[in-house]
Formats: sequence, C-alpha cells, structure tokens
Amino acid sequence: MTAPIDIARAALIVTDVQADYLAADGFLGRMQKRPMSDGEIAAMAENIRRLAARFRAAGRPVIWARSAFREDFADCAWGPGWAERYFGAPRGFLIEGSAGAGWLAGLAPETGDFVITRGTHSVFAGSALDRILANLGVGDLLLAGGPLPASLSDTARGGAALGYRVFLAGDAVFPPLATYPSISSAQAITTDEALAAPASAAQPMPAGRSAFLIIDMQNHFLFPQKGDEAARQKNFARNSELVRNCAAMADHLRAKGWPVIWLKTGRRADRIDTAMHKLREDILLGGDSLLLDGTWGAELADGLTPDPADYLLYKRGQSGFGFTPLHRALRNLGVSHCLLSGGAASGCLGATLRDGAALGYRFAVVEDALYPVGSKYAAVLRDYAEMRKTAEVLGEP
Repeated sequence: MTAPIDIARAALIVTDVQADYLAADGFLGRMQKRPMSDGEIAAMAENIRRLAARFRAAGRPVIWARSAFREDFADCAWGPGWAERYFGAPRGFLIEGSAGAGWLAGLAPETGDFVITRGTHSVFAGSALDRILANLGVGDLLLAGGPLPASLSDTARGGAALGYRVFLAGDAVFPPLATYPSISSAQAITTDEALAAPASAAQPMPAGRSAFLIIDMQNHFLFPQKGDEAARQKNFARNSELVRNCAAMADHLRAKGWPVIWLKTGRRADRIDTAMHKLREDILLGGDSLLLDGTWGAELADGLTPDPADYLLYKRGQSGFGFTPLHRALRNLGVSHCLLSGGAASGCLGATLRDGAALGYRFAVVEDALYPVGSKYAAVLRDYAEMRKTAEVLGEP
C-alpha cells in the first residue's frame, strides 16, 4: 500500500463541480441524466467542503478546475464523440457565461484558491497546472469532483506521468466510485482518511540538483560535408573547440555528481516521425539521408562519448522537452537548474531553454560551447539564462 497522503506537500484539485453536471435544473438534470441522486450529490459536496477547509487550514492549495466552451464548441478539446456517447448532443452544455457553467450551489472557490478554466478533460492539458504545483512545492495530489470517467481519470493519469503521487477522494467524486473501474494511476482514499492525515509543518523544498544538458552535438550540425571548403575548414576548427569544451565539462561535472544528459535529433527516412518546424524542415534536414537514425550525421561528434552513467534521450523536433521524457527525468533526478551546451542558439538549444524556463527550471548557457560560434541570437538567450564560460565551469570545485 502506498504511504499516506502528505498534507504538508499536497494540493486538492476539484474538477467540474458545475451546475450543468449536478444541479437539478442543469443540463443533465433537465435530461434526467444526472450522475447521482440529490442525497448523493449533497454528501459529495459536503465532503468536498470538508476537504477544502482542511487544506486551507493547513496552508495548502485548493485548485478548482472548470470546463467552459463557446456555443459552437469550436474550442472543445474533449475526445471526439465523448459527449454524445455519454449524454447525447451537447448543444447548450457548459457554455461560458451561462448559469450551467457556474459552480454547483454551495461549492465555490474562496479567496486564495486557484481557478483553472479549460476545454480539455485533463486539467494538466493546455494549462499552467504543473508549473503552479511546482511553484508551490506540491508532491501529492488529492482529486475530487468529476466526471470520474473523464476529467478525474485523465487528470490522474497526467499527474502520475509527471511524477506526482495521486490520491482520489472516493466519496467526493461523481459518479460514485463503485460504478467505475479502478483508476490504476491513483489510490482511492476516503474523505475521513484524508482529514486524518498528519499536517506537520511543511519542510522547505531542497534547493535542487544541477544537470548538464548537451544538445545536438552531432556530426551533421558541427561538421557538414557540403559547402565552401575554406568555410568548412574554419567551421571545423571552431566546432572542434566546442567539442573539446563539452567533453571537458562533462568529465568535470560528472565527477562532481551532476547528471549528464545527452540529447540527439534523429528521424526516419520518410520523416513520418519528425516534429521539426514545418517551414524550416527542408532547410534544417537538407538531403534525404541527413540525420537518419544510425547514420554518421546523426552520431555524436568524435571526442564525445557518453559515460555508462549518463543519460541519452532522443528527440524528433527542436526542443528537448517536446515529445520526450526530459521533464520527468529531471524531476526524477531532483534537478531544478540546468547548464546547457550545444546548439543551435536559435534552434534546438534556444527552444529547449524557452520550454524549460516555462516549466520552472533555471538555466545557464556555456557561451564557448555553443554553436554557431558568434551567434547573434546568444543575446536573446541572456533574457532566459546566465551566460558562463568553460573555464569558469571547470574552475569550480
């Protein structure tokens, strides 16, 4: 059995307790399709109020998530056909500004609570929820509200994939937990069990580890086989120095106990798996053989050899966070700060930096281990990161 929920590091997330789902005169009530009886809904609402009061008293966040749409549902990101299968044509359901999109009577956020409005099932999808939780030092989630087959189960899966311990307040959800198969990504507990969980003083979050990220130090980018010979020779000399700098820092930081993470770009020959910027794809990839998995161009440059203890992640687009497990890997490692090398300043490294900053990571960029050498875009990176030199990094004990 999982260890009890830790209220001192937990957040309560209440999803979709809205009139159209639960009120007698709401959308489902008028259709005679409410998920529970009046008595069951009243008991659920009381449990949610008790949980919210407990979390507020402990100084922990209470986050309310609501669904709301345009009248034409053009902004709806539910699974195709989901609403029709569950309760028929959803015209008029949860329309922004309507009474039905409002909270069920007796349930509403209080001052200091958080409110997220979205058009998806999972509260993590397309919202700042993960960043909010990280800012607040949250490690455990307690979910309440509903609908259990959609918003709650999808939010539970999204949170579990991001590394949170997810708990479900089984007597504070709709429809009743007994009517739905178990959710493998969450542990069901009762409201009383959650209320009885100890609320010791929250421990300060550790400062976090640092990691060294080496991005796209691959032959295709560093030592292209085409172009003016004089330019290629000049490029070879410059980029060979970048390789030496990266290798030296990897050895030094590895010895200090830093995780060293290598990110490489690759693709299939038919580009079906590419996540590259569409308008730049032909320019960046060039000929059909460039960056193909297993080819010379896709391999790390000579002199760069990952240690068995290092981490190697493959990406199909520019950002190291795009469609990769990098965010979860850094979280698993307890990393909050990343030192970046590689490139390109205006491409993959820049995109990784921007996406990572939005997720809450702090960054430093090694200017003399960054390509292209002398990139004007490096000035833009200074808005997001501290700029360092290889000698500074190597000189730190």
